[in-house]
Amino acid sequence: LIRQAVLWLKWEERELSTQLVNYVNAFCVSLKLHLLTGASGDRAVFRRQLEAHLKPEELEEVLKAPAIPQHLLCMMTAVMVTANHRKACEGYAGQLILFQMDNTLTILTDTLGKCERIMRTPI
Repeated sequence: LIRQAVLWLKWEERELSTQLVNYVNAFCVSLKLHLLTGASGDRAVFRRQLEAHLKPEELEEVLKAPAIPQHLLCMMTAVMVTANHRKACEGYAGQLILFQMDNTLTILTDTLGKCERIMRTPI
């Protein structure tokens, strides 16, 4: 997703690329913490780990969410919707690019679900 955002979004929309990169990094960190501590994990730990990747107002929004990794996936989707509205990827090719990025988000969502199922499976 990071490669797609950096390569495919217009240079003028680099703030969207940067935002998406930060959200993907935060998602990876939050997924690790979510799997180690569970959904009710210590929010102070999440705060310390995520503050390097998110703006203060974004961090506060994320920490209020009951499921942090899922919330970050929604934030990534919002960036892609914004890119679509701004025509950050032009023409038919641009729509294919955004479709591919959405497909990548679907894969991340599916992977999150698989990790949670493994985590909850009794041994």
